[in-house]
Amino acid sequence: MQKSLFLRRGKSVSVPFLFIVFVILGILPLQAWGESLCLAVVEQKGAQEKYEASTVWEGALMGVFFNAGHIISSFPITLVEERPLYQDIYQAKEGGATFFIVCIMKYDDLQLKNGQIKKDENYSYIGPREVVVQIFTTKDGKKVFEKYYEYPLDERGLSVEEDMRRAQYVGLEVVDFLRKR
Repeated sequence: MQKSLFLRRGKSVSVPFLFIVFVILGILPLQAWGESLCLAVVEQKGAQEKYEASTVWEGALMGVFFNAGHIISSFPITLVEERPLYQDIYQAKEGGATFFIVCIMKYDDLQLKNGQIKKDENYSYIGPREVVVQIFTTKDGKKVFEKYYEYPLDERGLSVEEDMRRAQYVGLEVVDFLRKR
């Protein structure tokens, strides 16, 4: 026999029905807060091989966005001028993304030698010198956010963990912007 709760005027509602209503009205709207995002990490013009730091930043940013409740996808790491930006925004829109985030990684020219990453015995890890983060809406392609970060060259070098913390800080600023929007 199914349990029921009595309401006014002699009508009753079953407990499973109330549970389903609670799930639909109580839990699903909480899940709808997260936006669908698409991330593209692009590197400066002139590099012929990918920097390890670009992969570190991509992973750290995606982790921050995912932990904040967003649905996140990404494009492969590319060089700045390999493809036009409007194509990426269109592809992000077709994939269901609400926002398209571009993270432009600029490395110091001293770290490049004939387009190749210069290996230095003092630096086992090369972090970006400058990072530009831009957010576009996929609906109309308008830029809604842009921030420039500059990191000084450090004589003692930079560890992967320190650079990951930098990326996570940038990701948290983006999440804060999206939350306020």
